[in-house]
Amino acid sequence: IFWIRPALRAHLCEPPPTRTSAGCCCQIMVRLSLAALCAGLTAGLAAELTFMPVLQASTAQWHTLTIEAVPLGNYGFDTYGFNGGVPGPTFRMQPGGTLQVNFVNNLNASGNNGDCATSVFCKGTTSNLHTHGLHVSSQSTADGLEYNSDDIFIEVEPGSETMYQFNLPENHMGGTHWYHPHHHHATALQAGGGAAGALIVEDPEGYLPAVYSSMVEKLLFIGGHNLRTLQDMAVSSESTLFATAFDTASNDANLGTNVIFVNGIVYPTMSVTSGIWYRMRMVFAAVEQGLTLSVTTVTNGGACEFQLLAKDGVYLHTIPRAIPSIVLYPGARSDVALTCTCTAYPCEAKLTSTGARRLQEKPAAGARRPQRAQPGPAPA
Repeated sequence: IFWIRPALRAHLCEPPPTRTSAGCCCQIMVRLSLAALCAGLTAGLAAELTFMPVLQASTAQWHTLTIEAVPLGNYGFDTYGFNGGVPGPTFRMQPGGTLQVNFVNNLNASGNNGDCATSVFCKGTTSNLHTHGLHVSSQSTADGLEYNSDDIFIEVEPGSETMYQFNLPENHMGGTHWYHPHHHHATALQAGGGAAGALIVEDPEGYLPAVYSSMVEKLLFIGGHNLRTLQDMAVSSESTLFATAFDTASNDANLGTNVIFVNGIVYPTMSVTSGIWYRMRMVFAAVEQGLTLSVTTVTNGGACEFQLLAKDGVYLHTIPRAIPSIVLYPGARSDVALTCTCTAYPCEAKLTSTGARRLQEKPAAGARRPQRAQPGPAPA
């Protein structure tokens, strides 16, 4: 069993921080090692954390969002992604605002197979767009709208495109959300493969006290990709993407088969300033498994503190709330205020998770994989 052990390593410069006209002189190097136990995994190892392109919603502009085959790190095979990468761009919008998207399906029609009447997974390259968390209309042009809204029954076939217009109500709460395909029978394969991105609704000016609204934001888009599960789904749906993903990673490349990326990078480092509070917008873009994240000191009193602000795009009634850990289940979002300090410089702290990964060992030749338990009556 692979255990997710995210590591958060902080290296501070000497001496202790002092204020200058440019701010604090010390920097913490935060290493987010969300896939450290995947043997041989080297894709993006120890790279500085980068952030996705930001697209602002506007009635004056249409943004093109293209679902297509894109490389999965250095694995040597493709996955599902948006606009050439994993994750896709980040959309930001205001309450009362409108997001306009030209959704283009550039996936290969040859992978659009399977019998949906007999298989849970099929039509792996038919797609659409769902805004996970937004309070918007679920109607489409079939209901008389000029453009589609969040209708999950829309089918965008390979080689075609459609227009989406998402209108937020004026009283929509600011929060952290995400988007992904939601075509029935292919959602898990496409979203679980990496076709997803962040969608942030801004807080209206003056909505939050300045101590919170002035925090520097760091978006952590955490993607979980279980290659065995994805390969099984791909084989079942007769999809060409992921059909040999687990076998290729474990046999040919000797890479980890239960992969977690942060902003598309494995084991990145992130620089923050000692003693400063940051707003961490966390999205766990996965279709299974979970994370329970907590901080422990490694060297020189390195420590980080969490204060919960919001869960799943909804603010707590009273903020902040001190929490010992961050719980992220598939699709969950957490907005957390984070600060890190040291008693001596440099120092290290570690963020670990008690969430367990699925068994990843390859079955012996001729052996059958264990079947999922079937629902039955509760014990007396």
